[in-house]
Amino acid sequence: MPDVGLCPASAAEGRTVSVGTARELIAPSESCTLDTWSQGLTVELTADIDMGNAAFRPIPILCGVFEGNGHSISGMRVTGKGSDQGLFRYIKEGAVVRNQEPEGEILPEGTKSGMGFMCGRNEGTVTGVTVSGTVSVEADVGGLAGVNEATGMMWQCENQAQITGVTHTAGTAGSNEGTIEACITRGAIDPDANDDAQVTGGIAGRSSGTITG
Repeated sequence: MPDVGLCPASAAEGRTVSVGTARELIAPSESCTLDTWSQGLTVELTADIDMGNAAFRPIPILCGVFEGNGHSISGMRVTGKGSDQGLFRYIKEGAVVRNQEPEGEILPEGTKSGMGFMCGRNEGTVTGVTVSGTVSVEADVGGLAGVNEATGMMWQCENQAQITGVTHTAGTAGSNEGTIEACITRGAIDPDANDDAQVTGGIAGRSSGTITG
């Protein structure tokens, strides 16, 4: 494996990093804090990864390509403080995440918003992703993304997770301002909803964008 991680663009441009263990997946969350760090970088999963149900610190930013090659990431647990969390906090415009199956729990502390298995906020493209497990947050909570921004595209994805929230709760994205196409929700949405729950949907809770197929 090249010793670049999700490193500065000057070193990462045009490079490919193979990730096949929990440790290799955790490493970027400890260093990738700037938009430029993953530009031009392709990360490829080479095996199914079991996170062992250990607390996971989300990777702050993705600007490159995260290719799952059909592999699963199981036992992912996001429990820390802060909003906009998932496997990534932010998937930036031009970034691509595809062909993977994350599973686990997203149960952050306190009153939080912007949560999904793939990211808190998506400005890029997420395609061919199937998620399962449990997500429970106050607002902007989706199986894949808390918020799909105006430039965000979510295509041919499936939610099998149980999603619980109070405002803007849904199987794909809690709030959608971009495009959601050919996505499926099979998991339970707000199964124990009380009188406080509002703006809930199968694909999006709130949408000012486009939903097709």
